[in-house]
Amino acid sequence: MPYKEQPSSCLAHMGFLMERVDSTIKYAKNFDYATNPDTDTVQKLVETYNVLETGKSDPWCPLATVAIDGSRYSKPTEHLMPSTQIGYVKIGMVTIYREDIEAINKGGPYVDPTLIADIHNKVKNYHYVLPGSNVRYNPEKSVKDGFRQLIHDLFQEPIDFSELINSAEEIPELAGKPVIQFSLFNTLLTVMAGRAGRLGTSSVDTQRCVCCGFRNRNPDDRTFVFTKANTVVTCPDCGGENYLTDTLNIHDSISEANDATNAINRFMITVEHILMMTRIIAIAEYRPDLIGDMAFIIDGPLAIFGPKTGLGRKMMKAYYEIFNDLRKREYDVPLLIGLQKQGAIADHANLIEPHIPVGAYRFIDDAYRNKYVAPVDASDYGEETYYGQDILMKPSHNRIMCVSLLYPFKVKSNDPDEEPFRDRKVDPQYYGDSLERVMDLLISLQFDMYPNGIMPIEIAHTNVAISMKPSGMILDMITDYLLNRKTEHKSGENISESIVKAYGFDL
Repeated sequence: MPYKEQPSSCLAHMGFLMERVDSTIKYAKNFDYATNPDTDTVQKLVETYNVLETGKSDPWCPLATVAIDGSRYSKPTEHLMPSTQIGYVKIGMVTIYREDIEAINKGGPYVDPTLIADIHNKVKNYHYVLPGSNVRYNPEKSVKDGFRQLIHDLFQEPIDFSELINSAEEIPELAGKPVIQFSLFNTLLTVMAGRAGRLGTSSVDTQRCVCCGFRNRNPDDRTFVFTKANTVVTCPDCGGENYLTDTLNIHDSISEANDATNAINRFMITVEHILMMTRIIAIAEYRPDLIGDMAFIIDGPLAIFGPKTGLGRKMMKAYYEIFNDLRKREYDVPLLIGLQKQGAIADHANLIEPHIPVGAYRFIDDAYRNKYVAPVDASDYGEETYYGQDILMKPSHNRIMCVSLLYPFKVKSNDPDEEPFRDRKVDPQYYGDSLERVMDLLISLQFDMYPNGIMPIEIAHTNVAISMKPSGMILDMITDYLLNRKTEHKSGENISESIVKAYGFDL
């Protein structure tokens, strides 16, 4: 490994070309293909793909497309010990309407920058500041316990859907509908309780104390019960405070002095998924007449990775109940997908793209993933983490997308009387017209500035991406200010004004 900023050698390859390096060559001469690469192998792989129509004159373009993406920054302090860290998370949610796409496409290959700027100005951004290593949120608690408390507090913050709520007055059956208080906590509560159709009326029993591991000795006792009104539970044994957000295990990698980047990243991803579900629940409640003609896109797969929480399974069940409730009320359901721009599956997709026809698609079953993408274990891939199925799709020439499409099932059942879930999840018959809708979406929202780009994700990412310079440098100043110059901050004064005074220059 090089030292920081140490350059690489331009002649490092020469040793491998010298015949006298017998210690290397004598082994390398035994190398041979395990399977000889040829066009027949590629053709056999291509034959496993199906093809959808892509030449429609008017492919489906949703009435509105909502996309979400996030970015984080967390840099431990240099030179001083113990290493100290604060994390900054920015999540952007953008809504692009069909009329926006039509206006943009009127210019042919040229885009009116004022139209794009107008969409950018409407992006809703959410900002979170998190304590990392050697930073306590509550001086009476440890670094980890303070982190747990802050996660709970952030999830309690109300999310404003007033415009959506006001628009419900347009529908006679919804006029005067009671105002629902939306928050990440209320969404998490309904997801963990498995009662997504009953927002705010659920309860969750976590059964044990996260601080000391205390469990009720009597199975009938329900000590650690969380409701909308009861958001903090005190352990009767150790007196520690328990939060429903502890079930997410975001705090697992937090310690007094170790790098908290993993926890900060896990927080960002988890909030992205729960925030998107909150938006979908709100629209299902107040504008069910519109939601069936909408698409929702998450950057990355429909999966939540990290310490086992079973959240992926619970998200899958929650969405099933939300959409099933819409159908019972005789409304159509929206399209929910994730898009993977990087990773092993994206690398594989780019490798095979020249060989497959436009309109081709393939479900990534476990056998395909194991052979062509990356080794997986014998069990169902993504059993605990995924709530959507990975599918490769080629909407046009030189473009191939890895789409994660919501599972159309309530649970990942492996009932002996049913087809195994690992087979059902890759069977197109269960997905109805969703595949055609996804292909149309990828065509209608195509964005050629970046490879395999689509406009909503590009706009969401542009708004949240945190650069190392100058954004990272400014955030480092904010970290220094928050930790060392608190007394200089006056009530009613924003941080930028305080930093201008503290550092003597304008941001």
